[in-house]
Amino acid sequence: MRFPKWVTFILVIAATLIASSVDAAKKTPPGQRTGVYQVWAGGYYSGRGTATVKHKKLSIEIPVTSEAGGSGVLDASNLHIKDNHFSGNGSVMGHSVSINGRLDVPDGVGEEVQSARMVCNFECDDGHKGRIAGYLDEAQSDP
Repeated sequence: MRFPKWVTFILVIAATLIASSVDAAKKTPPGQRTGVYQVWAGGYYSGRGTATVKHKKLSIEIPVTSEAGGSGVLDASNLHIKDNHFSGNGSVMGHSVSINGRLDVPDGVGEEVQSARMVCNFECDDGHKGRIAGYLDEAQSDP
């Protein structure tokens, strides 16, 4: 039985976040969210790249391929972070893209969130949608 692409993507992201949470939990200080995140995009546009959080701004850069076989970069700079939510606009393969998401930070107790992670939805002006998820790369985080 074949699963739709979105089901496979959700399962891969869930497994990645669980695995990274267990590994990074010992190193991520409470409230830490600045630094470089390893992220994955899924949907019509998919790929792996980075997101950087610095000074209440988030930037995303992910080399992607489309289901039609094209390639390009999903790019969004200076997305405004308010509390733990962010939003803004970017571009992918000549299309504008709207992004809305959140950052989850460690609570210091290890019961809710054990390592910093991000998740967001994106929608392009061509009607295609997708999700981006990832975790804070401890080797590149800012204390």
